[in-house]
Amino acid sequence: MSHEIRTSLNGIIGFSGLLDQDNLSKKDIKEFTTMIHQSGNRLIEIVNNILDISKIQTGQVRIERKATIINAIFSDLLSFFSNIAELKNIKLNYHNQDDKFRTIYTDEA
Repeated sequence: MSHEIRTSLNGIIGFSGLLDQDNLSKKDIKEFTTMIHQSGNRLIEIVNNILDISKIQTGQVRIERKATIINAIFSDLLSFFSNIAELKNIKLNYHNQDDKFRTIYTDEA
């Protein structure tokens, strides 16, 4: 959990710091603000997950398994982490070999 929280906070702090640079293009500003927004949303999701785990442990929440398209999850993860990885010279990718709509049964959250 601490790694996920730090990653989101680093995204917010890092990209907001980049906005302070002179001569940024509108494209750069849009990209950085998008990453700040995504990092903020991810942080909210992490906090909600922590609260949900506490509720599950105390029996206050039921887990609902349903069909979830795994490709959408990987696509979201790639979108979220690719700019951060690029800043660190890390290349991220994934390849869905056979079925774009492969599903797993899990609680989507």
